Amino acid sequence: MSLPSQPVERNTMRSLPVICSLLFAIAATPASAYEVTVEYKVQVKTLNEFGDVGYVQHSDWLGFDLSVGDVVTGYFTYDTTTPLIRETHDMWALDENFQQSVVFENASGPIDLNYLAGLRAWELDVLDINTHSSSGPDGTATMAASFVDESPYRPLNFHLPAANQWSNFSPSLSSFNYYQGGLHVAGNMTSFRVVPVPEPGTHMMLAAGGMVLLAARRKRRPS
Repeated sequence: MSLPSQPVERNTMRSLPVICSLLFAIAATPASAYEVTVEYKVQVKTLNEFGDVGYVQHSDWLGFDLSVGDVVTGYFTYDTTTPLIRETHDMWALDENFQQSVVFENASGPIDLNYLAGLRAWELDVLDINTHSSSGPDGTATMAASFVDESPYRPLNFHLPAANQWSNFSPSLSSFNYYQGGLHVAGNMTSFRVVPVPEPGTHMMLAAGGMVLLAARRKRRPS
């Protein structure tokens, strides 16, 4: 026996104000309110064990086999709505809403480097962005990377590059350095790209769709 359609229509009308509110929120979300995640690849160029050992071709200092020529994948994330702080005439700083991690080729998982994570950006003849971070207060692992824009001088306008502006950065001009205990890992950048991140509006649209499905499911339940 079919259920009357009147309650279904009434419940649908009650859901409309909530759905409309979500759609208005989507429209009001600024396009710049995105997180930008940059993924870069590094080929290990040198391994230097401090002390009497010096430069080596292989090392197990980090608890896994690491060799010259291995690939390291790095990530850093920032929010384009967080303004940079001007420290000098041509240097800008970001010390919040910034995360960084690295993944070594033979490691069991990523190494988070979010303690005192931040960056400095210099506007000289090129734009040079230097990231820095540590694994914790003891400084067991620290990392510094340099990303150089090979395009002509371009003002930062108090913010870091948007996702579509990373196409001008040059791997050949950039660099990577990682320190842990008595080991220094240096490498050459081979590539980097911006990892696609869902826009805020996408999350809201999914939430709105979920509410509609939930309301429809409730409508089908017999009273």
